[in-house]
Amino acid sequence: MDKKILVFCLIIIFIFIFNFNFAFAIVPFGGVILKTVPCLNGLLLIVGPPRGGPYLFTLGSILHLNYSLKEGSWVLGVAAPGGICIIPFGAIPAFNIIRVGTG
Repeated sequence: MDKKILVFCLIIIFIFIFNFNFAFAIVPFGGVILKTVPCLNGLLLIVGPPRGGPYLFTLGSILHLNYSLKEGSWVLGVAAPGGICIIPFGAIPAFNIIRVGTG
């Protein structure tokens, strides 16, 4: 009986010490900026093809190359899911930009 309790305790300690739940998705994106929307917590970029969608540029995002986030600029970068653009009349779900380069 003591061996079962010891093994159970070791398994629980192993689970808490080596938590394997740290992976998250990184999404590559790229295309021309079709629209920019100012948010209370950043800037929402609506990116067109080839790999477009809504992407949120925040203070923690890293900007490379020409440093130009205006409509018509081409962007290429990586993002993570879970961003929300907060606007006065609601919220828009988006991807959080991690790194982005402009051209």
